[in-house]
Order: sequence, then structure tokens, then C-alpha cells
Amino acid sequence: MIEPRLAPVDFRDLDEAGRARYEAISASRGGMPTSFRVFMNSDGATDAIAGFGEYVRFRTDLPARTLELAIMRVATVLADRYMWAHHAVLAAEAGLTPEDLAALAEPPGGAWTGRPQDAALAAFIDGQLTHAMTDAIFDQVVDQLGPRLTMDFILLTAYYTLIHQLFATLRIDSPTDTREPAPR
Repeated sequence: MIEPRLAPVDFRDLDEAGRARYEAISASRGGMPTSFRVFMNSDGATDAIAGFGEYVRFRTDLPARTLELAIMRVATVLADRYMWAHHAVLAAEAGLTPEDLAALAEPPGGAWTGRPQDAALAAFIDGQLTHAMTDAIFDQVVDQLGPRLTMDFILLTAYYTLIHQLFATLRIDSPTDTREPAPR
């Protein structure tokens, strides 16, 4: 097994504030992911990443299906097999069908084979991540989601791009990103 480039923080080595941070993150994510134990090498980074993730995942009004559609498309465009594997179950639970997932797995630039209402969302992510955003696609998504949710959609894509970059740089991979309960 490949270990992350920075050692995950051990709960027993944390001060009171660090333990509270660890427990809060663990409670919000169904256990403490190794990734966040690595992020905890910097209190400020941990707080920023956790706060950003909490907002885009749990506090926007984007429908769960739209959230998972975006995450799955980001995973495709960035060729992130961990993100895809981790969110495939969540995507199905949010209402994405196997046909939807197949369309989202197609590389950017090809003909869209998915639901027509998803085409602009996928093209928007493609444009955001490849720096090829057109005004027409941007306007379609604003018409579909409205300005507030469009901003949240942009931030969701940015967050999962950040997570991809952190995982790649820190060498955190699916086998190493396990969840463990906070020690008592």
C-alpha cells in the first residue's frame, strides 16, 4: 500500500482544539477520513477545506442529483478513479441511473449521450475545467439554475477539483483513504 506523502495526524497527539476539530470532522463525515487526518497537519487548511466542503455538499440548495452529477463529471474530466468510485454509490442514491453514469463517463468533446437537461451542466463543467467556457453554455446553466445556484455549482466543481489536486499531490488514494471513528 502506498502511504500519503504527509503522515496522517494521530488523535492522541492533538491538543484540545485539535481533538475537537477531529471529532467534528469525524461526526460530519461518518468517521475521520485519512485525507482529513493528513490535512490536519495544518489547522487553518483543515478548517478551510472542511468548511468549503461542508458548504458545497450540505448547505447549498442544489438538488442531490445535480451535486452528484457534477462530482461524477469532475471525476471524468480529471480522470479521478477514486472520486468516481467513492461517489458512484452516492450518485445512484441521488437518482443517477446507469445510463446517466455512462454518459457522464464519456470524455469531454464528444457527442452528449445523456439526458438533454444534463447536457448543459456537463458542458459547463467541461468548460470550467478545460478553460473553454462559452457564453452560450454559461447562459444556459444560469437559465437552468439561476444565478445563486450557478455560483454554487461553480464552487462545487472548484471544491472537487481542489480535492483531486490535494489527493494527487499528497498521494492519498482509495486504499489509503479509510474512515475511522474518533478515539474516545
